[in-house]
Amino acid sequence: MPASERDALLTECDKVFQPDFDAGPFGIIMPDLRWDQFLQQDGRLTGLTDLDALVAGPIALDWVLVELLLNENQFDEFCNEYQKMAEIPTVSEVRAPYRATLFLMNVFGESNYQAWQERPVWLD
Repeated sequence: MPASERDALLTECDKVFQPDFDAGPFGIIMPDLRWDQFLQQDGRLTGLTDLDALVAGPIALDWVLVELLLNENQFDEFCNEYQKMAEIPTVSEVRAPYRATLFLMNVFGESNYQAWQERPVWLD
């Protein structure tokens, strides 16, 4: 990783660890969620595997991950269903540091930090 990318990554991650950083509400999240963990049969979701990373954490972190995971149509459908049960959080203030954190966690195996940060934004 080039020094400029490394420095940008560390700067974003550092924001998460500042005393005045507002992580928002905490809940049960799954920070290693990937597309290949969903099981389906006849086009219907039938299960979710790999629940070992189910932990307490900032709900917005899960939303930043879902935004990275889904395409625009999938994200819209997900939001339409989710809004029937709960309010969707705002993530604009935490997107960059949470994306940096997820990059360091290597959740999708991405190796280009700049490309990772430039992925589409579906929320806010």
